[in-house]
Amino acid sequence: MDNKLTILLKKVLIEKNFDLKTDKRLYSDFDVLKVKKKTVLIRENDKLDYVYLLVRGSANVVHFTQIGEMIIFNHISNTSAFGLIEHLDDNHAYYKSVAFFKDTRVIRIPIEAFEKEEKSLELLKIYNSFLLDFAKSSIRAFDLTKNYGRKKNLVEFLLSKCVDQEFPVKITLTKKVISDYLRINERTMYRYLNELIDKNCITRQTGKIIISKENHDNLLEFSNDKSVEKE
Repeated sequence: MDNKLTILLKKVLIEKNFDLKTDKRLYSDFDVLKVKKKTVLIRENDKLDYVYLLVRGSANVVHFTQIGEMIIFNHISNTSAFGLIEHLDDNHAYYKSVAFFKDTRVIRIPIEAFEKEEKSLELLKIYNSFLLDFAKSSIRAFDLTKNYGRKKNLVEFLLSKCVDQEFPVKITLTKKVISDYLRINERTMYRYLNELIDKNCITRQTGKIIISKENHDNLLEFSNDKSVEKE
């Protein structure tokens, strides 16, 4: 018979039908955290003490530059687990930071709970399914971007900075950081930015990039233009 941890993981990660109200018995042994917006719950290289199950809201896998500026790698809007990949890889630190831009619910499960059930065949099946989904998601993300040109990458990067944010959005990253991250020559990037200003996709204020709701809508429409992908 499956234990509560196995059933919980199956409902959250596989069946995607977990409900905080009706499934209380499954997580009664663990902590439910009400994560406030603008919170960084997991820091890259922190000791791996817990696995966090995302059960309500959304999360963002992020990286912080040496000067503390945040770059979003991935936005996750469905149920997921943070720390599980590291645990399965026998790693003792988190690979990436996880930030929340709106109020979210996560279930915090001590690593020891997984270690106690390490010989469970049902748990191994869940791990295999989770890893398969993770691999498919990674491949899809790669396929979406591998043929993008530099301009398309910049547009998608700017759109990613608007996820779960209130407008207007102020991009605090320096243009040097953005160009280095996207591997775009600074002169070329300035040309792209000027084009986006002309198309009312962004505005500038005291040297910073600002994206209003109207800018965002124009930017989204511009991102769907096939010509953007060619440069």
